[in-house]
Amino acid sequence: MIPADRYAIVNFKTRIHEMRSMQKRHLQEKSARFSRNSRIFLAGAFFCLLIAGLPAAGIGADSQKPALPEAQPQQKPDQPAPQSAAKPEATPPPKTEEGFDIVLLMDSSGSMKKTDPRDYRKEAAKLFVSLMQERDNISIVSFGDSATVLAPLTPGGKKDRSALFSAIGKITSREMTTNITDAVRLGFELLNKSKRQNRIMLLMSDGQIDLLSKEKDEASVAELAGFLPDVAKAGISIYSVAFSEFSDAGLLRALSEKTGGAFRYARTDRDIHVVFASIFERMKAPDTLALEGDTFLVDKDVKEAVLLINKSPGTATVLFDPSGKQVAQGKIGRDIEWFGSKIFDMITIKEPAVGKWRVKLSSREGNKIFVLTDLKLKTAFAGDKVNKGDKAVLDAWLERDGSIIRNRDVLSQIGFFATLVEPDSTRLLMELKPSGKEGVFAVEVQFRKSGEHTLLLNSGGKTFTRNREFTVFAAEPPPPPPAVEQKPSPEAARDEVNWNYILINFALINAAIIGLITLVFLIRRIGSVLAKRRSASKKDADKKQSPSEKGE
Repeated sequence: MIPADRYAIVNFKTRIHEMRSMQKRHLQEKSARFSRNSRIFLAGAFFCLLIAGLPAAGIGADSQKPALPEAQPQQKPDQPAPQSAAKPEATPPPKTEEGFDIVLLMDSSGSMKKTDPRDYRKEAAKLFVSLMQERDNISIVSFGDSATVLAPLTPGGKKDRSALFSAIGKITSREMTTNITDAVRLGFELLNKSKRQNRIMLLMSDGQIDLLSKEKDEASVAELAGFLPDVAKAGISIYSVAFSEFSDAGLLRALSEKTGGAFRYARTDRDIHVVFASIFERMKAPDTLALEGDTFLVDKDVKEAVLLINKSPGTATVLFDPSGKQVAQGKIGRDIEWFGSKIFDMITIKEPAVGKWRVKLSSREGNKIFVLTDLKLKTAFAGDKVNKGDKAVLDAWLERDGSIIRNRDVLSQIGFFATLVEPDSTRLLMELKPSGKEGVFAVEVQFRKSGEHTLLLNSGGKTFTRNREFTVFAAEPPPPPPAVEQKPSPEAARDEVNWNYILINFALINAAIIGLITLVFLIRRIGSVLAKRRSASKKDADKKQSPSEKGE
């Protein structure tokens, strides 16, 4: 039987041993929970840092990177395109030796009674026909309420001019409406049957599409816009003349620009024939002689000279040949033809005498001397429209019998000059210099002001002169397109990587990982130290317990 006091001692030791075992298990469980929670915390922290670092590193759809260049919207079809500084953008010169097929579209609406009371447009049309040659075909169309063919395509030679003049004489000013669409469609039908390369409509109107109904007007404009691409695709150009301030200059200009033609504006009825002559120059690109004051020099290479002389009503043109002999209307030889009107004279001289001619002028504006010659002034410049501030290269060379003159001794006696007459009548004189290509001279021309410019090209020496003239319209440049904010697409963001962000954040992430590893190492180190202390405490307790148990 165990004594009571000994039983109490044994029971006390047993309870102490159970309490230590419970404390040991509690510490082990607490350490395990701490270790598990630490691992979960560290894993979560590492994952959060990794996720947060990916966008900053340039990976993912929401990457913050420099903005992409703003999108530039396409240029609208009705905006003029900017011109090249190296070469003017223009329709290539036609092959004039092939001849032209031309349809004259003449306005016969009732408003012409006020804007052209003296029918000067008819005289201008006859002048235009007279400037044509046998290989050119011309048709006359009158339009008002509808379009009517007054003359089909007819050769422009002398023997057929009477028929064309008769058709022009049938043009009236009695129509109630102005059906421009019908006129252009009929002109297109006439020219579309032709196989020629050079096909042109010459449209003259003092008004706008007017069918006495807003709905009909809008439908007519839409119809015209609908088949205009077919006109351009067929290679047919529309040259238009806006006559008077009441004309729809915007519509007529658009017709010309969209088909590769040219637009002209005639302010009054006295300007129509001048405008028609300028269109002839634009089409045929003839050589001209310089009229210096009231004289002009004819050289041995000139085979024919055509003088277009403006005059005041009631005055007469008088011409003097190099010998001083007087030539006047009604007193002409068989080598001279004279077509006269109240406001201009057209004088054709075959094989003109070499030397200085003189003409008695009553008007110094718009006079021209066209020549047929073996010595031609040539240029690649054909600019008709540019933007204000644009630059273009004007080049020039002389040709004899189709070959460029390259002889340096000859060229050293010849000068090439250009004069730019700006809209405010400012005159800028420029000299063309050798371009690097043998026999070709060039200069860069800048159109500084908006509006209509006249560009005069001149070449000559002691015994001859040759001129060319161009009308160039400088438009205000189109406004810059509005800025369009464009956000990068997710695909573009994923495709493009910002390496600066990647390297910086890669270093930050590595630093965070190293810090976490260090923290884990410290925690484990502290845990190891605590475990060793617990083990040492247990051993000390066991040592203290053993002597007691041995004494008992």
